[in-house]
Amino acid sequence: MSGSVGGVGHLLKHCKVPVYFARFAGQALVAPVFSSTYRYGGGSEVTVYRMFSKEDLEALTTEQIEDRLMKEFNHDDYDYQEKNHFKWDTKGRACQGMEDIGYKCPQCGAEFQMESEGDDIHCKACGFSYHSNEYLELIPNQKIERDFKYPSKWTLWERQCVIKEIRADPNYSFSFKTTIGTQPLYHYVKGKDRSSEVVGEGIFTLDHQGMHYQGTKDGHEFHLDLSYEVYFRLIEEVNARMFSLYIDGDYYEFAPTERIVCKADFICQEMHRLHFNTWKCVPEHAYLYE
Repeated sequence: MSGSVGGVGHLLKHCKVPVYFARFAGQALVAPVFSSTYRYGGGSEVTVYRMFSKEDLEALTTEQIEDRLMKEFNHDDYDYQEKNHFKWDTKGRACQGMEDIGYKCPQCGAEFQMESEGDDIHCKACGFSYHSNEYLELIPNQKIERDFKYPSKWTLWERQCVIKEIRADPNYSFSFKTTIGTQPLYHYVKGKDRSSEVVGEGIFTLDHQGMHYQGTKDGHEFHLDLSYEVYFRLIEEVNARMFSLYIDGDYYEFAPTERIVCKADFICQEMHRLHFNTWKCVPEHAYLYE
């Protein structure tokens, strides 16, 4: 679910230079954010074209420019996959790690009870499962009302559930245990599984007032209070089990003890849209808020 940040239209009109757009299709399926392994075969392509000439920017309003950007930023690699029906070699690990993004069972609604192994993912609470075939399609083990052919459709439903949760409860709060990491000044980070070195641990909370960290850092008590006006999403860099934030010029990486990053990211985004809405959703996803 993509979108452009408000103010980009004004920036482009100010720069007065041609704007080119590069659309990447299929690349996210080669190394999905939930997987630690690559997929092979399949297909991908890049299309580059001039979106605006200098004259276009002079003639269009900032709102018209941003409307065009919002339209172009709406993209789902699984739609590209469905259209082309590519075969993929997933090395028997198509669903490995998928519970990081598919955290809510489509059958019973239980959260954080999904567990993956190889080409399958199942719910420990009710036994429902999906099997991924060579076309990356999710095949259910039983007929259910909410059946998602691809993970992107699954996560849209999860987002819609988060939207309803936070808008129905003015006291909504979501907390989790996490380590906090920073980048060392005088040596490289050891290992490739994260972008920082752990310097503390504590509790991270998202509520209607903002995001908060209360815990330790470098052996001392440490806390953060962040506004959704400035932080409108969490950034997953290495994988979907960690997220990072730049705060007052410093880099912080958070690694929750549970696999809750996808939901936490949805909460952050939708709290921003509820209270500030500078980073708007694409028009095609407006139905999620009805």
